Amino acid sequence: MKRFERKAQSQRKHGPPSVSAASKAPAAPPIHRPEWKGPGYVPKANRKPPPRPTPSSGPRVLEQLIPQELQQLVLDIYRETFPACNDFEELKPALREIKDAVAQGNFEQAFGTEDKREKFTIRWSPSKALACSNILASVFNELKEEESVNLLKHGQDHRAINVLSFGQAPAGLMAFMALMKHQDFDLASNSPSPLSSDGNSESQCSHNSRWNIHLIHAVDWSHVISSLHQSLTQPRPLSKYASAKARASNMPPLAHDALSWHFTQSDAVGCEAEALHDMMGSCPALITLLFTLGDMYSSSISQASAFLRNLTASAPKGSLLVVVDDMKTYPEGQEEGLHLSELIYGALNPEERREEPRREEDALEKSKAWEKLVEHDDNVFQIRKGLWFPVSLENIKYQIHVLKRL
Repeated sequence: MKRFERKAQSQRKHGPPSVSAASKAPAAPPIHRPEWKGPGYVPKANRKPPPRPTPSSGPRVLEQLIPQELQQLVLDIYRETFPACNDFEELKPALREIKDAVAQGNFEQAFGTEDKREKFTIRWSPSKALACSNILASVFNELKEEESVNLLKHGQDHRAINVLSFGQAPAGLMAFMALMKHQDFDLASNSPSPLSSDGNSESQCSHNSRWNIHLIHAVDWSHVISSLHQSLTQPRPLSKYASAKARASNMPPLAHDALSWHFTQSDAVGCEAEALHDMMGSCPALITLLFTLGDMYSSSISQASAFLRNLTASAPKGSLLVVVDDMKTYPEGQEEGLHLSELIYGALNPEERREEPRREEDALEKSKAWEKLVEHDDNVFQIRKGLWFPVSLENIKYQIHVLKRL
């Protein structure tokens, strides 16, 4: 017998020794909690995780085609033309009064003096100018294959491009300037022509101007427009420490004969077809309604519709109509109201709204007056980062409709 060998009588009474102390621990609880499972038991449905929120389809952000340097030039022209914008805090009380007067429809109080018109321009015109220039550039780019757009971009038979613009007169002038320079950056002349000082609202440009712009607004913006045009056609102000080379190379932003403008103070809804035809001429024109058609419909749907019908009767074949406006609805005996697009197309192509079917021969005899080229109902223009202006700039939500006269 080996040493320390156990005998049978010395065997353990309670089995082999435990491997570890874990075997002495109490039994693990059941996997499922104990619960009543009687005959009426209905198992609970497994909870599903909440669905992930899908990104909301917000407004379409406008892709900006106007270079940042050109947009900054627009802001610099405003700042150099109206130095009062450099002290924005001092302007705020007057701007609040102007804003309240506009909201109440008291336009005489809001725009009654030249000083108020300049302050309104300082605060609200730069953002609209940047937005309108990029919107028009986007339209020209989207319709670059359209024959009528190419005629408007490059002219027809070396004729000037005729533009008839309603609303946003100062912003419209700056927007067209930016659009021109975006199309052709060689628009600076070696020496600016002398400006007229007779107070006439028509710029004294040569007859070979590339763009002839006719601006129409109910408020007298002639002095503001003349001041902006003067800043565009003169060399930029330089520091008194500027070198002789810098002074010699200082060119005006725009050649004096590149753009001619004419301003008419008139309520658009009062324009008859004959007067509109005289403004546009017989060649295809670019007609813009910049943030003004909605105000016309807010005042009177019937008068605004009559204005569009007069526009249809006077617009030459091949003309482009560009409508840019806010997002609004307008009541016409309905709880939800009508969208601007319904009012536009209903007035320009009234036969499309007929409920009774027309006979085929009648439909062939009378075709549509306008062809819809672009329609975007929910868009936003966002101010680019890096632009500097002493007055706050705003993002602008808008809708756009582009039609061609057939």
